[in-house]
Amino acid sequence: ADITIAALEAGKHVMCEKPMAKTAADARRMLAAAERTGRKLAIGHQNRYRPDSRYLKDACENDELGEVYFAKAHAIRRRAVPTWGVFLDEEKQGGGPLIDIGTHALDLALWLMDNYKPKVVLGRAYHKLSQTENAANAWGPWD
Repeated sequence: ADITIAALEAGKHVMCEKPMAKTAADARRMLAAAERTGRKLAIGHQNRYRPDSRYLKDACENDELGEVYFAKAHAIRRRAVPTWGVFLDEEKQGGGPLIDIGTHALDLALWLMDNYKPKVVLGRAYHKLSQTENAANAWGPWD
């Protein structure tokens, strides 16, 4: 959060990799800095630019699906957890699978539903981190 805020205060627009921050308080500080400085702050949720996501967004905006009032989002990492970087360091990583891959599912659901303010959001993660690299968790192409 501090680096993002410093960049905003230096007059820069910021494209921040997700997760936006490790805490809601830090995220609010970042938003306040963007508003105070008049700079743009974007969070890198790249799935919005996938062809299938754009197709669904167009369908939602053109009322092809009717009124969308409920969404259920989930994410499964079928190639297991990458073993490089901070993926296996829960303190540095920040929040396990919800903050790593779950943010993408939540972002798409809210974006497709026109970023409305939900009344309830529930999250659950099932994960087991292995320190052993093997063919099942070797980092491969994203799919």
